[in-house]
Amino acid sequence: CKNKTCAFQHPGKVVAEKVTETRKKVVTKTSPPIDMNFVIDASSSMRGEAISACQKAVIQIYNSMRVNDFVGVSSFTHEPPTPLSGFGFKAQVEKNGGILSTGLRHLQASGGTALWDAIGVAVDQLSDRKERYDSLWCKANHKGLRRCKLVLLTDGADQHSSCYDFEKACARVAKPGFVLSFVLIAVGVDKGTLCQLESLCSPAHAKLVQVSNVRDIGKAFHWVQEQIVKEIRTVREVVSTHTEIVN
Repeated sequence: CKNKTCAFQHPGKVVAEKVTETRKKVVTKTSPPIDMNFVIDASSSMRGEAISACQKAVIQIYNSMRVNDFVGVSSFTHEPPTPLSGFGFKAQVEKNGGILSTGLRHLQASGGTALWDAIGVAVDQLSDRKERYDSLWCKANHKGLRRCKLVLLTDGADQHSSCYDFEKACARVAKPGFVLSFVLIAVGVDKGTLCQLESLCSPAHAKLVQVSNVRDIGKAFHWVQEQIVKEIRTVREVVSTHTEIVN
């Protein structure tokens, strides 16, 4: 639209006419890609409904992610986290048959729980590709910045950790060495373990989500999904520009 602001006249002629032109355009903003990493407790106490709920929840979150997002799923027992086969960038996962062709469908529960090892080793594994989350490194190497998220679920106290104890796991979460968003889902854990997990998740970049039983696992993951959807949603803004034209 054009709005005439003024005309400057001298006897017999018009010297200048200033017009303000307003244009509106739509600017699209897309958040940087996400590296979404799930670490699932697959100890024997997770057998049955709990493991099934985790599988369904991971599939739902996977379906809400973009093709350039990265998805990784690992499981732990009395052994450190072991990556499940078939995961990676979503575009590649889809090319290879989708999430149902990955190791997620074969996930089974057995063994004990090495919780502190699982937390510490999971952060260690992500640290191996920490340059992805460093804005200065990405800019210098002409790479797109990515954001790292780690979601770990457990239903029990630590029993078998050998590399990390509680204090070391807390320290690893507190200072991962890269930009990390950490969510720990605790399912029906005892008061002592819950107190420890609250302390472990005290840093600003960590969040503890507590549910009382396996039937609420889906609700906990739904909360995670809501946070991700908010971040990856494409934002469209209408921007007005004003230009002065002198005729």
